[in-house]
Amino acid sequence: MKNMKALMFRDVGKIELLEIPVPRVTSPDQVLMKVSMCGICGSDVKILQGKHAFKKDTVLGHEFNGVVVEVGSGVTTLKAGDRISIDNNPRCGLCEYCRTGLSSQCELIKENTIGIYKNGGYAEYCIAPENVCFKLPAEIDDVVATQVETLATVLNGMNTIQMQAWDSVLILGFGPIGYLFTALAKNIAAQVAITEIDPFRYKIAQSFGVPAFNPEKCDLEAEVIKMTSGKKFD
Repeated sequence: MKNMKALMFRDVGKIELLEIPVPRVTSPDQVLMKVSMCGICGSDVKILQGKHAFKKDTVLGHEFNGVVVEVGSGVTTLKAGDRISIDNNPRCGLCEYCRTGLSSQCELIKENTIGIYKNGGYAEYCIAPENVCFKLPAEIDDVVATQVETLATVLNGMNTIQMQAWDSVLILGFGPIGYLFTALAKNIAAQVAITEIDPFRYKIAQSFGVPAFNPEKCDLEAEVIKMTSGKKFD
């Protein structure tokens, strides 16, 4: 196990399939995994387009899962053979942001983000610290597990806004994030509606069991007033 295939981001508009060395466990807290499946995030597309922060010569991919191959001497919660998903944003836990509950703003995130600044899941193997690795239950297959990170983003948003049973909620856009927000919101809020202008996504939204509007083809304000009896959305 010396080399592996990896999709390497070279520069804007340029990505190459290469053979590079398999990463090695060099720290007690590291976990080496064999990647099972990796999703394609909108951020990956924007990196290729030059519309997102990036680091040249990095393996992209941060929505992935895999099987543990090797662990460092200090790892206590994982072992070879465990199926895991990761949080691709390792935090330092020591800076002011981390210590005040704002770890998403950690001062070292830009150095540590897996799949953007450090090699990620568009490869056969990837390495990550133990504290961002989470065991997957058997009932979550590899395809669904690519959305664990996406769902975590949505759950964080839900926890932040504290949606209530009497709320009226309008979800703007029906991409993966909007889809998951809708799936959760329609089981909590009194009223939920979706807006989407992309024809493919709009068609899916129409079959989701809540009102869907294309703002380019309707008077959205009038529809909102009608749906909420003049109250509008919360």
